[in-house]
Amino acid sequence: MAGEADSGEEAVKWCRSNHVDVILMDMNMPGIGGLEATKKILRHNPDIKIIVLTVHTENPFPTKVMQAGAAAT
Repeated sequence: MAGEADSGEEAVKWCRSNHVDVILMDMNMPGIGGLEATKKILRHNPDIKIIVLTVHTENPFPTKVMQAGAAAT
């Protein structure tokens, strides 16, 4: 199954309603954004693997998302 979300809130809601194994998460999402969505999703289901997509390589985003539990950036 594949799904798509237009905001961080939609991503969290979709993951709670569907069986999810892997997520490709954009950090620049409207609403709560990818970092907060990652945290909320993993609090609900820590077995989901989240791969984060971001253009931010020189700021704290990669470190923050890995600390939040993402599997890769």
